Amino acid sequence: MMARAFARRRTRLLGGLALASLIATSGWAQSGAQVTGPGGGVPDLAPGDGVVRGRIVLPEGVRTGADLEIILYALQANGQPGLRRGQADPSGFFSFDNVSSDPSTVYLLGTQYQDVPFGQRVTFSEGEKVAEALLPLRAIRSDPVSIRIDETTYKLDWVGSQLFVQASHQLHHDRDDVSFIPEDQRSNRPPLFKAKLPSEFSEFVSSPGGLEQGLEQRGEDILFWGPIYPGDQEIRYGFLIDTESRMPNPSDMTQNLSLRWPLPEGATQVFLLTPATEPTPIGAGIETLPLPRDLEERSYSQSALGPRAPGDSIEFVLPIPAASDDPTRMKIARADYWLEADDTAMQVNAEFTLSVSGGLRLLARNGEGLLRLPLPQGAEFAGLSGSAEAVGLGPHPDGGLTLRGPLPPGQTTLGVRYRVPVQSGLAQLDLDFDRPVDILNVLVADTGVVVESPRLHKRRPFRSGTRVYLHREAYQLRAGEPVPIVLIPFERQAMSPRLSAVAGVGLAIAAAAWLIVPLRRRQKSGQPAVPLVSEWAIERETIYENLRDLEHDHETGKIEEGDYERMRHDLRAAAIDLMRQERDQNGHQAAEPSAPQTSATASFCTQCGTRIEAGWRFCSNCGTPVSEDGSSEAI
Repeated sequence: MMARAFARRRTRLLGGLALASLIATSGWAQSGAQVTGPGGGVPDLAPGDGVVRGRIVLPEGVRTGADLEIILYALQANGQPGLRRGQADPSGFFSFDNVSSDPSTVYLLGTQYQDVPFGQRVTFSEGEKVAEALLPLRAIRSDPVSIRIDETTYKLDWVGSQLFVQASHQLHHDRDDVSFIPEDQRSNRPPLFKAKLPSEFSEFVSSPGGLEQGLEQRGEDILFWGPIYPGDQEIRYGFLIDTESRMPNPSDMTQNLSLRWPLPEGATQVFLLTPATEPTPIGAGIETLPLPRDLEERSYSQSALGPRAPGDSIEFVLPIPAASDDPTRMKIARADYWLEADDTAMQVNAEFTLSVSGGLRLLARNGEGLLRLPLPQGAEFAGLSGSAEAVGLGPHPDGGLTLRGPLPPGQTTLGVRYRVPVQSGLAQLDLDFDRPVDILNVLVADTGVVVESPRLHKRRPFRSGTRVYLHREAYQLRAGEPVPIVLIPFERQAMSPRLSAVAGVGLAIAAAAWLIVPLRRRQKSGQPAVPLVSEWAIERETIYENLRDLEHDHETGKIEEGDYERMRHDLRAAAIDLMRQERDQNGHQAAEPSAPQTSATASFCTQCGTRIEAGWRFCSNCGTPVSEDGSSEAI
């Protein structure tokens, strides 16, 4: 029992920390959900040279109880979370050492005092190695409190054939203390705030981030028991309305949805938000505002309904946009997977470009999906990007993700981020799509790995910013066709593949010399000469290809500077020697009266391998000067 109670306390503490994060932010646009893996597992903080330290400040008049558990939560700029637990001393002091001092990382300190969470946001300034913060606690009261509802907003989005409503109530509390009704006192006490769901709702969706601690649903009633902090605070929740029975013909553009929602607490202002591309609500006293509101990378039309007294309701008619439920109208035009692996995990950032034909939006039938995106076993889901949430991408009952729509006509881009643990030193990803894919790109950060995949074709690496990516590609994947990908790290003690390639070139040059010397002797004895242009060209192109690969390995740090200079010098010397031998041989053949006239052999740049045409003064690719005899001068 004690272990279970301790586990419940830690769960409440984590939830309360996320609650404090929601309190510290304002509006949907700044408080998106952070989704982690099964069980809510969050990795440790990213290591670094920074220190976060501070002190818990007890409420006025309280002298003991500052030795509380502290949690430091971090969210990096790339969306990767981190978490570490600590303990304050009896004076309230605490410190978290060896954390990242990156100014783009946002930290949140959190603790729980008398079952109420408190949090404080912390960041590092540029060049700062120590970030200090005070975590003030406030007195907690459970008696009735007077609060003001400054604004109530309902954001309306279509998810498949269901209407998803996200409700936001902006509360204002004038007192300096915190109002909270403990769980053991709720049976005979009124809530601090009450809202009501419409009778048409089919499912209640609790707000992400920990408000479940004080937010309770009882049938159509939404009860909030606190905590309510001083100043402004937002309460959020959502619900679904199943409209399939009300829209038997999705292509009929004349259908409307009549809705009525009660407001037990009233509100100073009430707003309805609908996607800017869709019809706005209709009703008495509803005013469509001229300026849209941008939320979550999407623009929404604002409809103002004016103030509402406690006990009033809002009534309006929502036109249902025309749609199609034919999934064959959608295809995956392109899928890009950006991969980066280390010794513990592989980061996956997948981006999909979906194409919908025709002029109607596409949505799934109730209980079905347009597309399923399975996640690997043991993967930790890190979040969505692009327009993923707006087009109804969410969890599938059997695991992974499912797309319900609506998808607008044309192209839509959405993204998914997750982490896959590395097992037995190998990072493995098995891709599988339930729809055909026109183009699949796999782009692997070149951290010293070999990409193994029988279905993917090799493309030349490319640089993006300071990173170099290995590029693999596949065309016209069939539905259900597996694409296994394995990233194998280079063995550090073994000879690198590029060194092996250079050694192979040396053997090839020796073999070429072994073949050419007898032919020269035969020419000197007056015997007919065999044309040697193909042999020269093959050897020369082999050396130039290895020069280019050597440059790539040097840029990506796979080869030591000394080894690079030595091998570069040897390869370029071999290339120059081959060019001279080729010119000598061509000159010898031209001096013999019986030899047929042949066109001059083309030269190649020793810097980059580009073919040099007659009359060129500089290489067209790298700008290396070209001598009068056609050879590049800079060696």
